[in-house]
Amino acid sequence: MSSTEGSSSVMVTGADRGIGLGLVTHYLQQRGEVIATTRREQAGEALAALAGQYPEQLKVLTLDVGDETSIATFGKQLESDGVTLDVVINNAGVSLGEPFGEWTAQHFATHLAVNTVGPGLIVQAIKPSLKAGSVVINITSGMASAEYNVGAENPLDAYAVSKCGLNILTRRLSEKLRAENIALIAMSPGWVQTEMGGKEAPTTVDDAVQQMTSTIATLGMDHTGTFIGPEGQACAW
Repeated sequence: MSSTEGSSSVMVTGADRGIGLGLVTHYLQQRGEVIATTRREQAGEALAALAGQYPEQLKVLTLDVGDETSIATFGKQLESDGVTLDVVINNAGVSLGEPFGEWTAQHFATHLAVNTVGPGLIVQAIKPSLKAGSVVINITSGMASAEYNVGAENPLDAYAVSKCGLNILTRRLSEKLRAENIALIAMSPGWVQTEMGGKEAPTTVDDAVQQMTSTIATLGMDHTGTFIGPEGQACAW
């Protein structure tokens, strides 16, 4: 996975659980090489088990998406290892409730740092590891749609704002990298049964991952700068 000529890999952030873990599992089963990141110094049990099962395919690295220094160090590590990334999935995120009347600046700042600024800094840091034909997926949310304004009654306002910010950042990045044929796409996985989504969500992680990966395999420059759902359907901005 390091300096072998022609080597390529899929990178998934926030890979310790939920959709991230599901994506890692899928790509490993497809015999792909995977770089999985977690902000923990020691990977969670499930991710560690995958590392033991797929020692030649899976590399687990520490990355704190909310920490600029961690991101810069990570990017330099990939470059020094000679890694080439075919697919990058910026999946790591935070979603914490804080009801109106109790809003704090720090709460919004935390969401913006992890959900908006972090993915942008990651793309900047790993740019040397991207190539013509690489596809970067920024995992967003239906709550990011300003037109639909989904869930305005719930306390996830900072989350919605940060994901809306991620959408516009994705569009701006798509133009910055268009000339190099690197595609940037914002993808909402839908409402999924994760720790973040809750048990009442209608879609299982396995189903969401199947939908998402089938779509990702079809994406390229024709889709750069778009906001789509798990099956590739256009989402309202």
